[in-house]
Amino acid sequence: RRGNAGKLAASLQLAKTHCPQGHAYDEVNTYFVVTKQGNRERHCRPCNNANSRDYKRRRAEKLRAKES
Repeated sequence: RRGNAGKLAASLQLAKTHCPQGHAYDEVNTYFVVTKQGNRERHCRPCNNANSRDYKRRRAEKLRAKES
């Protein structure tokens, strides 16, 4: 059995106050996702917005290149 390993890992993640890019994990900047396993994950809104913008830009460039 794992013992308290799962609880320890969760508490270490919850102790983090900022995302890797330095945005604060607060009510405005954070949203939660429930995984297929039923776990809740925190995600940073500003980072997600930036990733979405980058993805859409790359996809549009790829489609334009395909049409040419």
